[in-house]
Amino acid sequence: MCGAAAASSALPGHALLLPGSHGTGGAAKQAAGRAFDLVRPMIGTGWHGHMYPGAVAPFGLVQLSPDSTGMPEPKWNGEWDINGWDHCSGYHYHDDVILGFSHTHLQGTGAVDLGDVLLMPLVEGRNWSWNDGAPEQQAETQAQALGTGSGWVFSPAEQGYRSYFSHDTEQARPGYYAVHLDTPDVGAEVTATTRCGMHRYRFPALPQSTKRGLILDLVHGLGCSVYAAELRIESDTRVSGTRSTNGWAQDKQVCFVMEFSRPFSAVQLNVDGQERTAAAGDRVSGKEIKAIFTQPSGNEPLIVRVGISCTTIDGAAKNLAEEIPHWDFDRLTQQNEEAWRQALAVLDADLPDEALSQSFYTGAYHGLTAPTTFNDTDRAYRGQDHKNHPNPGFTKYTTLSIWDIYRGEFPFIMLMQPHRTSDIVRTLLADYQQLNEHSLPVWPLWGNETWCMTGFHVVGMIVGAYARGFKDFDVEAAYAAMRDTAMVGATSNGNRDLQEQFRKYGYLPTGKERQSVSRTLDFSYDYWCVGAMADLLGKKDDADLFYKLGQNYRNIFDSATGFMRGKTEAGQWREPFRPDQEFWEDYTESDAWQATFNVMQDVQGLIGLYGGDKAFIAKLDALFAAPSNILKSPPDVSGLVGQDAQGNEPSNHIPYLYTFAGAAWKTQQRVRQAAALYRNTPAGVPGNDDCGQISSWLVFAALGFYPVNEATGVYVIGSPMVRRATLRNPAAGTTFTIVAENNSAESLYIQRAQLNGKELTRSWFTHADILAGGELRFVMGNKPNKEWASSPADRPPSGLVKA
Repeated sequence: MCGAAAASSALPGHALLLPGSHGTGGAAKQAAGRAFDLVRPMIGTGWHGHMYPGAVAPFGLVQLSPDSTGMPEPKWNGEWDINGWDHCSGYHYHDDVILGFSHTHLQGTGAVDLGDVLLMPLVEGRNWSWNDGAPEQQAETQAQALGTGSGWVFSPAEQGYRSYFSHDTEQARPGYYAVHLDTPDVGAEVTATTRCGMHRYRFPALPQSTKRGLILDLVHGLGCSVYAAELRIESDTRVSGTRSTNGWAQDKQVCFVMEFSRPFSAVQLNVDGQERTAAAGDRVSGKEIKAIFTQPSGNEPLIVRVGISCTTIDGAAKNLAEEIPHWDFDRLTQQNEEAWRQALAVLDADLPDEALSQSFYTGAYHGLTAPTTFNDTDRAYRGQDHKNHPNPGFTKYTTLSIWDIYRGEFPFIMLMQPHRTSDIVRTLLADYQQLNEHSLPVWPLWGNETWCMTGFHVVGMIVGAYARGFKDFDVEAAYAAMRDTAMVGATSNGNRDLQEQFRKYGYLPTGKERQSVSRTLDFSYDYWCVGAMADLLGKKDDADLFYKLGQNYRNIFDSATGFMRGKTEAGQWREPFRPDQEFWEDYTESDAWQATFNVMQDVQGLIGLYGGDKAFIAKLDALFAAPSNILKSPPDVSGLVGQDAQGNEPSNHIPYLYTFAGAAWKTQQRVRQAAALYRNTPAGVPGNDDCGQISSWLVFAALGFYPVNEATGVYVIGSPMVRRATLRNPAAGTTFTIVAENNSAESLYIQRAQLNGKELTRSWFTHADILAGGELRFVMGNKPNKEWASSPADRPPSGLVKA
């Protein structure tokens, strides 16, 4: 099934239990309450969205969420599907079994890792077998206990600790998740702070003789394997430990401190297959550690608070002491919810229906969960050199999906959370120093560089921040790092050799899995970005050098077919060729249709290659009309409208390209068409969300603009879906209001526009316009005004707009 159909029909809607009104203390407070109530964390947890539904604070290191799977039928089939592609977040809406609640998760990625420090409540005879027979019988039972398979207390032939659940009992809202675990008959609730998590488990009324407890599973993980673990029993209410893994992040270290509201009466351990009991003061280490903490009977809930750190156990203890110094679960939930209300209050939007409002604000919520904070409360952190570093003087971040988020998610953060921008740039510069690879980072994850994806788009993030006025970082050091990345590059991901060939031939020659076309286009954009930074800093010679390299995209344009194509070292087009097939020799997560339009830095130049506006518009029309079939396509090329793949990042800007050719009305039509792929259901994100990029696209689209070339600070106008929206700039103290009169699903075309009361004939504006405050007003209609913004003088620039 193609992405468009799957996104709209794969799963039904799902009603989530949410709190009611949040008071009327002023417009901002009302907006915050309205936004909070409209968020549906279940959106994107089905199909290929790869979202988790659990509790997280804004940009929090801890994502406390259930890990789920589907019960194998008709019998055990060898393993749980917890590491399958649609379980990259640990959870998938189609599942009916919960394995437990782990503290770290990736949001919307196409690669899997994390799932650290899993807890699950146990009830004897339900999801926990027990043998109170003779000592030799107990030993025989314990020899099977705590098996290494995820979800099992005993061997796969015995009862496991996993539990069935029903979506009818799930509750999910920002900062809170709850579910009833059917197998043990336990109510589970979780909430989180930036670096800590809190659990509350309500056990059923049980006979005095029936045991209950918790299992701590340090073996369980998502796509990663443990190479070292440690568990310390500090007292009968406190344990701590570490979990070190190899996975997508090659050397990840998670430290934790865990405290129980009630003392446990016994501890069972399995350490690398050896069973034993433990008591306060014991300390064990190995590769595979599980522990059961038996709790005395009683009717009161069991509360567990957990501190997480990337540095040390002491760091986790400090985090826990500072962020959760009490046992009041409801108070902590309210604290987290208030943090979300404040974060979402920056954006106050009135949309035509509740379904779109839910998708809109959930998109904003998803856009504020990553990157994640990577300091302890004392700001110590683990660097890319795998060493612990003291307070660097800024908030360190990780989980930076740069290939994805540089396009729209990072500009969204610069609008919604501007105070984080300079620290994100400082993070990139610290990674550059610690990597010692002549390269800025590519995809940092938990103190590791994954080197995932093509190009070096991080330079676009830095120049994009600088062009928007963010200069509170070492600008010259940033430029030096950008230049070093461009002219030398990393060896670990092969970029050094690839960039040398790009500069030598004027393109990257085709070859086995080289992704030559996509890399040529990526490098062209990235070199242009370095040139733009040099231009802004007055470094003319460098600007000329890098701007020229930014034109190399022209060398792979085949005028006979109208596509960007793979080329050999001898300058011959690679054959055979068909535009709807993904050849890994030439394309990255795209085919020729999608890749051809990835020239954000020089759209006017691309139009010229086609011979002018008419031919360019015809090519775009053909893209949207082509059959939605891609041969040998990976599943993350999704959300197809013709050959436009809205569910994957290389296509996100394509609907806006009509505007550069003077056909703004066609952009308005195509933006609405792409936005229709989003739903307020678990299948409501048309592809991997990739740390908020696909979700933030919808927010931008609904507001009526998008950063086609994010490095410039220019926003291209599309078709607003809001009736009215206000962006509050907390740093400048200004508000920017968007009004769309007569707006509806049918009245999607802009008839005329005004900026601050003056007629606006151009189809773009700048970040500076937003910061200054004011009003952007549209009058909408059901028939296109083909003259609006059609003049060459009114079309968007691809390059920098200098004051």
